[in-house]
Amino acid sequence: MKKFLLVAGLVIMLGFASFGCQSQDNVAEENVVEKQREEAVRETQEAAQETRQAVTVSKTEFKQEAKTKLNELERSIDQLEAKAADVSQVSKEEFNEMINELNDKKTEVNAKLEQLEAASADTWEEVKSGVTEAVNDLQNTYDRVASRFQ
Repeated sequence: MKKFLLVAGLVIMLGFASFGCQSQDNVAEENVVEKQREEAVRETQEAAQETRQAVTVSKTEFKQEAKTKLNELERSIDQLEAKAADVSQVSKEEFNEMINELNDKKTEVNAKLEQLEAASADTWEEVKSGVTEAVNDLQNTYDRVASRFQ
């Protein structure tokens, strides 16, 4: 019976020792997995930051280009308004209506530029499209008005 208890005790001790080794292996594997997860999270965060920076640069460049175009159009509209003194009274009313239309379109472009400033990385392409459309609309309206009074 003593031999049996001794053998049983040895088997139990070997079992615990084996379990302890497996437990250490599991802990080591969990540590490796956790480090891999942390590395993946870090790389994803870095990629997201780089994307945000690229969008910010692109957004800033686009906004500057749109403002430059708007400034050019504003100068052209001012030149058209200066010509108003040379048109007859009947034409002057029509001319003023067209200038008002141009000013409304300028206001729309400025509003779109403000939306661009507030746009997130996810929505900026959509807002960019709206700014481009508004600037093109202003340009087309200006071309129409300018050709009418030249």
